[in-house]
Amino acid sequence: MRTIHTLTICYFLSFLLTGQENIRIKHISPKINDIIKLNQAKQANKKIEVYSIQLKSSELPETIKKIKNKYSNLFPAELINEVFEPPYFKIITGAYLDSKIAEKKLQEIQKKFKSAFILKRELTIDEFKRHLE
Repeated sequence: MRTIHTLTICYFLSFLLTGQENIRIKHISPKINDIIKLNQAKQANKKIEVYSIQLKSSELPETIKKIKNKYSNLFPAELINEVFEPPYFKIITGAYLDSKIAEKKLQEIQKKFKSAFILKRELTIDEFKRHLE
């Protein structure tokens, strides 16, 4: 009789204990969430050095527009940036991590744009991702 009571108690205790396994209480401080968000924002603004190709610089924005249209017709998939650094407007394309790849692209571009050259610049990771798309 005593063994039946013991077995019954063990049986009910096993149900109670297995029911507790599925309950998870998450204790995360709001400060930890703030730190995680801050770190993600810093990573998005982190800059990396890349090699780009400057096609031309000019004091006249019309000249840059013409070069941009010509380049877009020759290389439609390429992203082109127009940059204004007083007193010049510049047209820049590409973002390469390897200088050898940038050199190969430069040789191809110089067939049509003789004054093109490679420059080193910093881009945020988000800007670099746009060049990869």
